[in-house]
Amino acid sequence: MRMALLGTAAVVGLGAIGPGRATAAAIDPGPGIQDVPISARWLGQVGTDRVGRSAEPGPNGVQDMVIEISGLPEDAEVERVVVRGQGRDEWNYEGPGGHWAADLERGPASGQARISVEPSHVETGRAFAVALELSGGRRGSATVQGGPADPMARMPEVRLAARWAGPAGVDRAGPGPSVGPDGLEDVRIDLARLAPDPEVTGGTIRVERGPSWSFGPNPEGLNDATLVRPAEDRTRASLILAPVDGIEGKRGLVELSYNNGTKDRVAFEIGSVPVGRRMPRPALPIASESSAGARWLGQDEQGTVRVEVAVGPTRRPRGAVLSDGVSGAWAFDGSGGEPLPFVGDRTRPLGLAEGPRAGTLLLTFSPYRPLDGEELTLRLIDEDGASSIVRVAGGPCDPLRRFQAPRARRIRVGEGQDLGAMARQGGTIVLAPGTHRLDRPLDLMEPTTLLGEPDAELRFRQRAEDAPWGEAVAIRGAGRTSISGIRIRFDGPVRWDPKAHWGGAVVGVPNLGTRPGGPVHVEIRDLDLEAPPASSDWERAPNTIRLIDTDSGAIERCAFKGGEITLFNGPWRISGNRHRGTQPGTFSGSFLSGRSTRDLEILDNEIRPEPGSGKLYRFLALADRGVGVTIRGNMVIGVGPMDDDERPHPNAPEVLLTESYLMRFEGRHAGQSDDGRVLAIPEPQGEHPSVGEVASVLSGPQAGRWSKVVQVLDRNAFLLDPPLPVGEFDVAITPGFVDTVIEGNTIDCRGSTEAHNVVLTGNHYGTRMAENRLFGGANAFRLSGYVSTQPFGYGWSHTPQFGLEVASNSVVDTALGGLIAVHHGPGMKSNRGRVYLTASVSDNTFRWTGGDRPSAGEPPVAMTIGQLPSLDPGELSVTTGRNTALDGRGESLREPMRIRVGTVNGRTYGPSGD
Repeated sequence: MRMALLGTAAVVGLGAIGPGRATAAAIDPGPGIQDVPISARWLGQVGTDRVGRSAEPGPNGVQDMVIEISGLPEDAEVERVVVRGQGRDEWNYEGPGGHWAADLERGPASGQARISVEPSHVETGRAFAVALELSGGRRGSATVQGGPADPMARMPEVRLAARWAGPAGVDRAGPGPSVGPDGLEDVRIDLARLAPDPEVTGGTIRVERGPSWSFGPNPEGLNDATLVRPAEDRTRASLILAPVDGIEGKRGLVELSYNNGTKDRVAFEIGSVPVGRRMPRPALPIASESSAGARWLGQDEQGTVRVEVAVGPTRRPRGAVLSDGVSGAWAFDGSGGEPLPFVGDRTRPLGLAEGPRAGTLLLTFSPYRPLDGEELTLRLIDEDGASSIVRVAGGPCDPLRRFQAPRARRIRVGEGQDLGAMARQGGTIVLAPGTHRLDRPLDLMEPTTLLGEPDAELRFRQRAEDAPWGEAVAIRGAGRTSISGIRIRFDGPVRWDPKAHWGGAVVGVPNLGTRPGGPVHVEIRDLDLEAPPASSDWERAPNTIRLIDTDSGAIERCAFKGGEITLFNGPWRISGNRHRGTQPGTFSGSFLSGRSTRDLEILDNEIRPEPGSGKLYRFLALADRGVGVTIRGNMVIGVGPMDDDERPHPNAPEVLLTESYLMRFEGRHAGQSDDGRVLAIPEPQGEHPSVGEVASVLSGPQAGRWSKVVQVLDRNAFLLDPPLPVGEFDVAITPGFVDTVIEGNTIDCRGSTEAHNVVLTGNHYGTRMAENRLFGGANAFRLSGYVSTQPFGYGWSHTPQFGLEVASNSVVDTALGGLIAVHHGPGMKSNRGRVYLTASVSDNTFRWTGGDRPSAGEPPVAMTIGQLPSLDPGELSVTTGRNTALDGRGESLREPMRIRVGTVNGRTYGPSGD
């Protein structure tokens, strides 16, 4: 009924009328509809704020445009209002949605009302049509000539104010669009009366006949600025920027953009401008190389490693830190009074005592990964704070010794016996052949070896009255648990506990209820596991195995039909498994997903969904960081979004994906030791860097060099290995993927023009992708210096990819070839003068058989370099050689490489290149 009353017939014509005056509608009301003559008067922006840029009413800090309505019947309720501007824009009160909200303000039984709407742009005077639906089947309409209005006209309490504060006493920005400090003191502009609720997404500072600065995406490539907004008072903020000569006494203009679509601006006068004031650099910690010898003495039965260090007869350090350069450190604090310098957020216990011989110290620690052949770094801290660095050659050790073993107890369980009760005490539990039925989860409360004799099956059935499950097999005891030789099945669907982190799991270490109270190591072998059937026609498959609260383990020679394997930490070995897809009516994000992994081996697995199964979108998804990840010899067929899928993919086009978007620091460093082993930085913008993260050179002739943090010397200084070149340059410190190997895999995406076979985005250092066979799909590989998500949200800067090697791969029938680029797009920060990607691409073969067209009507392309819009072709450097690209006739492509922007084989292409 309402749509009929306010259909197209109810919208009055927008003719030429005088300012602020209204014309009544001359509309045939139609049968049963009474037309009420009303009038409208333009009031404009009168200092009220009742609506914003939303379908829901509510203030947003911008003054509304107000239209006054007269002639309303006192007995009529206004049920709906539509306001339409001449040429564009519509606002609704009590409408069906899809337009910005209008608001109605009317006193009881009043013949007048005020309608408030949000200005979308600067108004200079156009006509507005107002149509009202009234109770009792009545309606009214009028046209009013509008007047001036400004979407930046703020309410008085949020009318932006700016004051030039002069020297900032800090260094957070430098010249040009790239982020971070430059070693010189910045200046500050203080802002007041900001709108407290919305986030500031970007803005500019412009000087009359002078330079400009920007924070946020900065597509113009202006000088960078930083916005600092205290959480305790969001109406205030400061803009920090690098000063420029010649602007003192001029007039400036600040313009802000908020995430609710509004903007604000204010002018200010520029005061004193100190230029070129160098920030004081802190004294570097003393960390000298020591000639002291270290001897690996071995490991005892409890798992403790002993190392003897020769330090001389009189020396007893007040502290010691031992690191393997991968994750965290072992630390000893013997000061007893003044605390040690900051050595990092993640430390493990380190014992230090008099050694077995005179003049020696004995170190004791528990290893979390194999250390044979590794070089460890020992820092001995003296009473005066000076440190000496000792190199320690790692020797044989077994990290498994630190995990509690199952008790010496062996029980054989037959069909019909109470497996749940018998398994609670741990030990070795042997399942006899046959079906072992369970109507509740199997809780392993102690370290357990759960073995199946041939044809042993666990079969679960969840009762309707049961609470949701977190896991079907729950490993709740700390220590070593292994499961092998068992078939797992379900009678009917299972309701999984939505509070379980990372979802329910068939087998998992719980993160709800009783959990392990210590380190956990899990080994799963020769398992035949099928997840329960779906309870609806499209639902997420449960994890087959979830080991996020687990230290290390292995999953080998298993057969899976279900969701993903999810794991953290390491070492891990995932080898020789077969994944048959998900149950019908279910989908899974990947076969394997991991976060912050180390020493992860993914070897010789076959991922091939069966006909009629649900949807498996990815083979692998690794996030944040990974040290020593090896992906070799895997066969992946039919995984990823396909062109004949019934449903669109949930932002999951990547079949093999790594992503690392975290940054700790970017900008000019604050000092180096003469040998380049110690690097200091100003205060990091993000979390404090830690052992195992990477410091890389972004500018200057050595751009692309990188080194690992092997010791945290204090909050702003780090010991690196190998040393970085000595000089003045910009650096980044990030976590990421270090020494990743992707080798000898087959990934077949034929049947899809959306799937990307291999996508490596974000922080990568020393990654090798070689001898893989990649079929079909959109991009065979995408290597991208992507945008950061921390420390300041999406798009603050770019994440480095250095030392990538793409060699001897075979790429067949891909739609788009390979892509190597520094990523750019809306909402992403521009950059200039820094390098974020270096790669070599050699001895690869790209060919098309003619079976799959690369793209409609276009010749195939083997590889694309760079992405627009980019300001700097120097942001990536790629060397290529001995690659082959053949079309469907076996002939070489005339133009196998498309270079949008970048430096290729020493030649620049793009905005300022060729």
